[in-house]
Amino acid sequence: MAAGQEAHEIRRYAEEVVLAVRSDPATAEQLLLKIDSLVGQTHNPVFEAFSQRAKGHLLHVRGDLTEAVRRYRTALTLFEQCQDKVERARTASTLVGALVPLGEYEEALRLAEQARQVFQEANLHNRVARLDVNVGNLYHRLNRLEEALQSYERAAVFLENSDDYEAAAGVLINRSVILMLLYRFNDALEGLNRARAFSEKHGLTVFAIQSDYNRAYLLFLMGQVAQALKLLDSVEEAFENIGDRVHVALCRLDRAEILLKLNLPEYACELARSAEDIFRNCALNGDRARAFLLIGRGVLQSGATLEALGHYKEAKRLFQVQGNVIWAAVADLEIAAGLMESRKWSEAESLAEEVGELFRSHHHLTFSALADALSARLCIERKNPDRALSFLRRCEESLRHQPPAWLRFHLEHLRGRALQQQGRPEDARERFIAATEALEFLLTQISVDQAMVCFLEDKEEVYERLACVSEDVRQAFESADRARTLALSTTWNAHDAPKETSDKVQHLRETLRSDYLRLFQVGERQPLSLLEKIKAIEYQLAQELLERDFRRAEPARFQGYPRTVDLADDEVLLEYFLKESTVSVFILRNDALQWLNLPISTSELWQEVNFTRYGLFRATDPRREPALRHHLRRLFDALIGPLLPLLRKRVVIVPHRFLHQLPFHALLSPSGYLADEYVVSYAPSAASYESLRGDRAVSSCTSLAVGMEASDAPGIRSELAVVADKLPNCTVSINQRLENFRPVLEKAAFVHIACHSVFRADNPACSLLSLGSDVLTPMDILEVPIQADLVTISGCSTARVCVRGSEIQGFVRAFSMWGVRSLIASLWDVSDDATSKLMHSFYGRIQDSPDLAENLRSAMLDLRREFEHPYYWSGFILIGRQKLGASWCCFKNSFRESNCTERSNDNT
Repeated sequence: MAAGQEAHEIRRYAEEVVLAVRSDPATAEQLLLKIDSLVGQTHNPVFEAFSQRAKGHLLHVRGDLTEAVRRYRTALTLFEQCQDKVERARTASTLVGALVPLGEYEEALRLAEQARQVFQEANLHNRVARLDVNVGNLYHRLNRLEEALQSYERAAVFLENSDDYEAAAGVLINRSVILMLLYRFNDALEGLNRARAFSEKHGLTVFAIQSDYNRAYLLFLMGQVAQALKLLDSVEEAFENIGDRVHVALCRLDRAEILLKLNLPEYACELARSAEDIFRNCALNGDRARAFLLIGRGVLQSGATLEALGHYKEAKRLFQVQGNVIWAAVADLEIAAGLMESRKWSEAESLAEEVGELFRSHHHLTFSALADALSARLCIERKNPDRALSFLRRCEESLRHQPPAWLRFHLEHLRGRALQQQGRPEDARERFIAATEALEFLLTQISVDQAMVCFLEDKEEVYERLACVSEDVRQAFESADRARTLALSTTWNAHDAPKETSDKVQHLRETLRSDYLRLFQVGERQPLSLLEKIKAIEYQLAQELLERDFRRAEPARFQGYPRTVDLADDEVLLEYFLKESTVSVFILRNDALQWLNLPISTSELWQEVNFTRYGLFRATDPRREPALRHHLRRLFDALIGPLLPLLRKRVVIVPHRFLHQLPFHALLSPSGYLADEYVVSYAPSAASYESLRGDRAVSSCTSLAVGMEASDAPGIRSELAVVADKLPNCTVSINQRLENFRPVLEKAAFVHIACHSVFRADNPACSLLSLGSDVLTPMDILEVPIQADLVTISGCSTARVCVRGSEIQGFVRAFSMWGVRSLIASLWDVSDDATSKLMHSFYGRIQDSPDLAENLRSAMLDLRREFEHPYYWSGFILIGRQKLGASWCCFKNSFRESNCTERSNDNT
């Protein structure tokens, strides 16, 4: 082959490599082999330069930037030796793009200016445009966003009308990213959709994936959380398939940031650490530093402030090494937030203001707004609302476009707090309403139950403050009740589609089932290794289920708050409201709503509840009874006494926070226990109580009695026999696995579960019901579409809940999510003998009366004749509607013809 022909072939192959590396990496590798073959035949330094640059392109796309830069620099030196100014400038322009992620900003700017001069002298407008793309990337890294946008706009003018499709796709994506970071969301979304369509049209697979990657982050900023995580999951897989480890890590970093917003720090830290490991291996210190910032946020959320500050300082060091002043200041902003959590107000305030000034001096308005928001929060904490509002006004001026819903919620909440401190309740109310609107928009977009519950853990305050500044009692009541209803008010559309169960999920569940059963077998002597193993597998399973649910999530259908809560003439609903220092109660009847402050502080009430529970659990020590009766009277005087003129025969209690632990029906008046005169039931919220009012169609009037039989629970079989005798068309399932009785469970109108149980305060979603051959958790219940009108869980602590923020967690919530009208469960570890007698008495009345609350009350009074101590008779409560609905008519009609079917497996 002639030398001229060889030179032509080398150049052609090198250009084809550039086109192929993103759309067809395998072809690119074949072309590189051809180039190497020609270089080996000629030993021409120019040919070697083309070869080195082409290899650099492939390594660059694959994320091996360190090796790519080495190849580019070799090519740069060879072209310079051969005095090929244009090819050297082309190589320099490409090298700029690789140096930027590595933080080599000064060299990148110097090479860019050199290349620009050569391209302009040679009238190579296409090359100038591509260089502008790389310079735009450089300004983006330095957070000089307006300058980056100008560079991309200049490049786009030429490239969109050229046949350089790769460069055109790149500039469309990059321009959209800057618009996104400037909070011009609609423009950004239009640009990314256009970039994806362009890339697909011209076969640029990698650019199409990158469009989706950036669109996912945009969806997150727009509040569409579930859709963002779903898209990131598929994009990460696509990057894995083409071997782009850097973008895999970037996907994990974005997922971590989203999960932190959802209050899921453990999962977020795991992803951020995985990303940091990849960045470290690729020598991407700027991205490593960003990973450290997210790890710091995660450990700060988990309460490890000192560890978080260490991560922030390491991030700052890495940014400073790169000369990235803006991101080093971002690290300082995170440090200020950590100092605030440590209550080091002065240090945090000084640092936040210093960082804000730096951002303004560099015209970085977005970060300036974030710094002002932190300064405003610090001023509010130090009771300086005037200064806080000044910071918030400047923050609003900096955000020229609509901020993300996350930030909108935060800013409106801060404005409301500052206005409240100024004594302007009407203005504060407007701001709190705006904050709740942003919050509830986000909830509809999260849509995955586990994530919604975690997200709401620290959001109750805005509803409490809204209640405190509301114009009238009705508004205050709705605000307070709304907080307790939020995660129960999304329709359970997560279950509309069938659940696909991966092999991994199935394996984790089976492993847990086996370990849970072993846990019950070993009793109190539980080996630490087993407990640690169980917690590790629970974490893995929760993570797998979270990712599964996000993959198929759709926006939730959010139910509106009911216009009214209809109560019967003989009903009153008492909704308690615990603020930082005061205790109050809303009294709702069918003809009136009142709001009263109660004569006890929150701290005093906390002490009284603790003393009461201590006494309840010392039933075998008669010396404790006088003290218990004293505290039960004090609680009656504080919580019920002031309301006596307003009570009616039926009392529905809506507890708040630690009051979920209290048996109100056992509070003691001078004339006797509350249950002596009133029929008492409980509800998670007024709105949830109202949602259960109507009758739903009864698909089948069948019943299920399920439980275990073991030597340490000899009364369960007889209890199940009694229940089966009293319920219509009852299937009895003893020592069976869930899959064996699930078809009956899904359709049964009445369900009774008699078992050993364990409440997990550390992880309420993994509380346990032991059925002999199987173990059920609240997570399992959420997987089974239950239609029952009445569910009774005859076990220990099955009504106990963990109250995090506004949400209760445990079996009560799991059954409530399915709309079970009435649930009977226990507040503590109950006596087996007393429980058996209570259930016998309760079910003995159910055939004659649909009044579940009265039946349970009568059963308690019966039991008191034998067991006077409240521990024995007051442990069970009714949650939900007090009376059976349409199912009772079905019950009466079906019972005459009912029969009992027993399924048993004694080989446990």
